[in-house]
Amino acid sequence: MPETTRASRNYLSLVVNGRYIKNFQLTKAVIAGYGSKLMVGRYPMGVINIEMDAALVDVNVHPTKAEVRLSKEDQLSHLLSEAIRTRLAKENLIPDALDNLPKRERYDLDQLELTLNKISPKTMPSVQPQQGQQLRENTTTNLADTAAEEPTPAPTSPDLEIGDLDDQPIFKEPQRLAAWDQRYQRLASNVVPTLVADEPEPDISHVESAERFPNLTYLAQVHGTYLLAESGDGLYILDQHAAQERVNYEYYRQAIGEVSNDQQHLLVPIVLDYSAADAISIRDHRDVLESVGLYLEDFGQNSFVVEHHPTWFKAGQEEDTIKEMVDWVLRDGRMTVAAFREKTAIMMSCKRAIKANHHLDDRQARALLQKLPECENPFNCPHGRPVLVHFSNTDLEKMFKRIQDSHESGEMQA
Repeated sequence: MPETTRASRNYLSLVVNGRYIKNFQLTKAVIAGYGSKLMVGRYPMGVINIEMDAALVDVNVHPTKAEVRLSKEDQLSHLLSEAIRTRLAKENLIPDALDNLPKRERYDLDQLELTLNKISPKTMPSVQPQQGQQLRENTTTNLADTAAEEPTPAPTSPDLEIGDLDDQPIFKEPQRLAAWDQRYQRLASNVVPTLVADEPEPDISHVESAERFPNLTYLAQVHGTYLLAESGDGLYILDQHAAQERVNYEYYRQAIGEVSNDQQHLLVPIVLDYSAADAISIRDHRDVLESVGLYLEDFGQNSFVVEHHPTWFKAGQEEDTIKEMVDWVLRDGRMTVAAFREKTAIMMSCKRAIKANHHLDDRQARALLQKLPECENPFNCPHGRPVLVHFSNTDLEKMFKRIQDSHESGEMQA
């Protein structure tokens, strides 16, 4: 899941026909399947097990067989990306608000005592040499008496027969047996169940979009930055900048992909001057710039002039936007048209989004909450940050001590 990530690609493993391999394009395809659901600089972790026709795999391209050549690598990459994207599209990815907060670790005192008794060496107090023999004799006697008095815990071997427990002293004393049973129940409550590999995955294809994203009712704005909303399952806090950035991104991603002849003509053309090397690079990548409707005409040896620009440019930031887009091409000469359009959509969505400390009236806030569920991915901004977090009704009740944790003896208050 997108919330389980690492700072490196090394935690993503690929297995083809039972063989561990390294393949940059397939790894890139897996990451592309997550899209903007991943934070910038974070990567998924997991194992991708691929079964395919052995005739399509050439393992003799690396001495250690770690790299393979796939005859239909492009089709497999597309299949991986679409499978991951489709699966994640069915999930409600709103994080629990308490998951992003640092937690104070709670210790189960019984479990801590058992662990310390298990790993701590038996230490003896320092004594004088002439007292050593007497101490050893006393210790031996005391340990023997203790062993006779204390019950021996039942073995936990999976091959243990029920009849083997009949002779254990603890099973002849119902009160002590009940105490051990209560202690076991407390320890067992902290054990995370292991998923069975053969267990069929529940079918969630029937989940509707309405269930995927809650129906939010606007409540208020906090510090001109966050929006409070409620639903039947609790309280939601939205980052207004991230929310509108997501709405804008999905609009610009479509608008930039549909390059039209609609251009805004400038009263005063913008002249851009570059070094000779940069000017050569810009001329070599004019097709990338023109793919989003940005046309640079020669204006001297190392200069260019821009007389019009796409209508979706933000007013007053035309020159800065053009320079930033040209800089992308200069920094990465191998940038594809698709990658350039993606970066342009992210940049424009950020520039056009509401900033922090900007107060919204009720009508504007409610309009934003109405547009957000219409997005393909309403859970994250284009940079991967969460758009909203969730406090469940149980979280709220726990914070106000209306209910208490399982290890505390409290009941829900009226």
